[in-house]
Amino acid sequence: MVPAITTTPVTAEFCARLLAARPAASGWTGMADPVGPDGVLGVLAPAVDTTKLGGYGELEQNAFKPHPCGIDAAPGTAPRVDPSVITAVSITRHPPELMGRRGPVDGLQARFSAYHVAAAGRLDGVVGLPQFTSERAQAPDARARWDLITPEPDERCTRDEAARVAQRAAELVTVHIEPARGSPARPLTDVELVVDGLTEPVLGAGSARDPRCGRRAGRRARRAHDPPSRGEAHMPTTGWVLQVAREARPEDQAARELLRRFESAGDAGTAPDLPAGKDPQRTAAAKGAPGLPRIAVCAAATAPGGGDRAVAAVSLGCQVAERVTVEFGLPHPEPGWDVRATAGVIGAGTVAGWRCALDDEQLGLCATQASGLTASAGTDAEARQQGKAVTDAVEAASLGQCGFTSSAEPLDGRCGMFALTAPDRS
Repeated sequence: MVPAITTTPVTAEFCARLLAARPAASGWTGMADPVGPDGVLGVLAPAVDTTKLGGYGELEQNAFKPHPCGIDAAPGTAPRVDPSVITAVSITRHPPELMGRRGPVDGLQARFSAYHVAAAGRLDGVVGLPQFTSERAQAPDARARWDLITPEPDERCTRDEAARVAQRAAELVTVHIEPARGSPARPLTDVELVVDGLTEPVLGAGSARDPRCGRRAGRRARRAHDPPSRGEAHMPTTGWVLQVAREARPEDQAARELLRRFESAGDAGTAPDLPAGKDPQRTAAAKGAPGLPRIAVCAAATAPGGGDRAVAAVSLGCQVAERVTVEFGLPHPEPGWDVRATAGVIGAGTVAGWRCALDDEQLGLCATQASGLTASAGTDAEARQQGKAVTDAVEAASLGQCGFTSSAEPLDGRCGMFALTAPDRS
């Protein structure tokens, strides 16, 4: 399935590469207990009962998504009726988490609108990918019926079923919505996967600009407001990053020295020993991690070549990575995140994008790949996760140049990087 933004298939593509398999086959080492208290489950899902691992497979419970927001959108579907006889529609359903947008202006916003799903479902008699195009979201017949629809949240309903009550003139009609198509309770057949277009690949040059992949220009227009001035309090970090990336970079002797030490270490074949910053809050947030995210920043800055632009890139990347580190605060490294990789990929991504004259696409593409655990310290995986931050940053810039899109608020958003990896930050 081709989603509204192109981050999702990029993430899946990285999984498909089996990045860990080849290094392990070559003798690389990692943490002794990767799913233990300091491993991936301890950091990402501390509530998981590891004693039950191996007893059953969650993969078997996965569902197919025949349309965006599959489970949450399912209660809006219903058989088609003559729209001229409908005077009002109420939908008794489980409280939706993502479907509250009332007036979507394009296909992306339509994916998060219970009102549009209900209107399009009643008009077309089906809900699938064609119902979430910008053309369908802007169609007068759908827009005219948004105000007729009233969701009625009810905790007693399961997420993927609902009782719909449609009043037609003097007649009251109740329709029960079955479990979602594609869910374990109602799986899709192989034929339905093909008919719904869920298995059709979109490959080759320019695939990210395919109309089914969402519209880069339209999404840019919605976020095209210039970021506020640097002095404004509580400026979102994403906006701040975009602003400092547009500013002229003054000569930075500290960045020049940092780059010199990095390149000298590379020439000598030794690990770079780059000093952490002097900001006590920054150092505390990083728990004294040597080099902070500076190794990733320097590597990304020199990927296209050296010179004065590389120095300016290091200055920019360090400024961004250090701001992200401070924004994370102690709630980020304390559970076991390695800030050199997580903040490093954002600093390195900013650098890679700046050197490629990009604006913001690479930030979300980097944030969705951010990873790294402090439990890897002293193993080959420690260097690997810092190197991967650089790889992700450079690749994000390349994908951004090809038209791939991502979240509008990858750092500060409700489901952004800060909310997910440092939820308790002040």
